[in-house]
Amino acid sequence: MTITVVAKPVPLSKGFLDAIPSLSTDEKSFLAGLAADSPAMLWGMIQASPEPFGQRLGSDQTSELAAALWDMIPGDQRRVLGGPSFPPPPPGVAIDQHVTAGVPEPSYDIEKRDQLFRELQRLKGQDSLSAKRDAECVRQELITLLNGDKTRG
Repeated sequence: MTITVVAKPVPLSKGFLDAIPSLSTDEKSFLAGLAADSPAMLWGMIQASPEPFGQRLGSDQTSELAAALWDMIPGDQRRVLGGPSFPPPPPGVAIDQHVTAGVPEPSYDIEKRDQLFRELQRLKGQDSLSAKRDAECVRQELITLLNGDKTRG
């Protein structure tokens, strides 16, 4: 089956499917149900995932449909769609600069902070009165560590 495009301007609506007279009513219904609002959108769907279209319409029909849709896409959009895309960065790219560049070192001992935080989490998981009392002491110690000991001169 050959798909031909009617030589007239095609509005960017589902009516663009009517410009392809070789599509059956069932095929038009199927394609209209895909929520593609323009030839470019439907063309992009076919390019992104041709296998399901090939299974539903047949591979030849899908190729002809994609070509017909391409012909309907305005030239400025074709240049964008047909142009080069930016490749993703290769996996495992190394960053040239230190991630924390410009971030000042903390004024407290990070290992001590982590140890106090772990202890606080452990104590909060317990229901005893002594654990709650100990958790409050550890919390105060952690706050003092993070804020710096303001009592020292």
